Amino acid sequence: MPPNTTFHFKQFTINQDRCAMKVTSDACIFGAWIELQQNSRVLDVGAGTGLLSLMAAQKCDLVIDAVEIDVDSAEQARENVAESPWKERITVINRSLQKHAAIKEMEGAYDIIICNPPFYDQKRKPQDYRKRIAWHSERLNLDHLVKAVDHLMSSSGSLFLLIPFSVKNKLELICETKNLYPRKLCGLCSFENRPPHRLMAEFTRFQQSPELSELIVYQTKNEYSLDCKRLLCSFFASLP
Repeated sequence: MPPNTTFHFKQFTINQDRCAMKVTSDACIFGAWIELQQNSRVLDVGAGTGLLSLMAAQKCDLVIDAVEIDVDSAEQARENVAESPWKERITVINRSLQKHAAIKEMEGAYDIIICNPPFYDQKRKPQDYRKRIAWHSERLNLDHLVKAVDHLMSSSGSLFLLIPFSVKNKLELICETKNLYPRKLCGLCSFENRPPHRLMAEFTRFQQSPELSELIVYQTKNEYSLDCKRLLCSFFASLP
C-alpha cells in the first residue's frame, strides 16, 4: 500500500495518522480472505485502525469487539468505526487481550477471533515505544495469544491469524498444546516463484488435514495479481 494516511474503501474510510501500525496490502488481503458466518460474535485482537473489524462487518451481520492496547490507536479506530455504516455493531475497547480474557463472562464468548499479531520479535527493535508495542512481543507473544484464545473462543469457533511464515511451525506447536489445529493454511508470496513471506491461517478445535494453498500478491511491481483483485474487488472502488 502507498504511504497515505487515509484509505477510501467502497463503504468506509480508514484514517491512520495516529496509529502506530499502518494499513498494509497483506492486512487487506487477510481481511478479505477470512471466512465468516452471519450472526457470529467476533473478537478483533490488536485492532489498530479498525481495518479488520470494518472488513468483517461489511461481509456479514456480526457483533464485533475490537480490542486495542494503544490509547491513540484505539481512539483512531473509534473514529473510523463512527464514520462507517456499521458503528452500532463494532465496539472498540482500549484494553490488553490478557485483561479482556481475565473477565469471567468472556469465557467461550466468541465464535470468531481475528488477529494480525506483533511481527518483529526477532528483529532490531525500534526506539519509538508505541511501535515497539505494536510490532513486538513485549506485551503479547504467541504463547499469550493462544492461551487467551483458548479461554475466549467457543467450542465450535475459529481463530484467524496473519503471521510471518517463518513462525508457522512455532505457531502450530503452541496451538497444539491448547488442542487448536489448522484448518486452512495459505502462504502469501509477493511475486510468482518467491517463497511465502506471510501465512494466513485458520485454527479450530477439530483435528483434521488442513487445506494448503499459496496466494501471489503482485502480478507486477505496481499491479495486484488476478487472485488478489478477486478477493479485494468488493472492498475497493478501484485497484492497481
